[in-house]
Amino acid sequence: MNLHDYTYRYSAAAHLAASDKYPDGLINEITKNTADGLEALCWAIVLLSTQGELMRRYMGHESRELLTVDKVQMELMPYQLPEAKKAIMEAVVKGIKPPEDENSEVDVVLQELQKKTVRSSRKRST
Repeated sequence: MNLHDYTYRYSAAAHLAASDKYPDGLINEITKNTADGLEALCWAIVLLSTQGELMRRYMGHESRELLTVDKVQMELMPYQLPEAKKAIMEAVVKGIKPPEDENSEVDVVLQELQKKTVRSSRKRST
């Protein structure tokens, strides 16, 4: 299966569906190297690719076939597991993180303070 043929979107609807199905967190589930983890990964691929396809259609693009859990389970190969997990994680991060406003003011003092905090915490951990 070519994972790059699909657009993954972590919308509010996907977030609520994932929260209902996996109260301990979708990422926790898909990172498990178990049959349950694979089931969660396949479910997430279908959910997020469906959300991505619905957005594509809304934007006027030609419709493509929607994935099913059975198709993903049948076609996903073991060597693709890391890539599939990465695609889901990236979509989740993109969905959760607010977009950066390139016109907003940058607090240089706060940025420097954050850098120093990171550096000092790294020194303490070594």
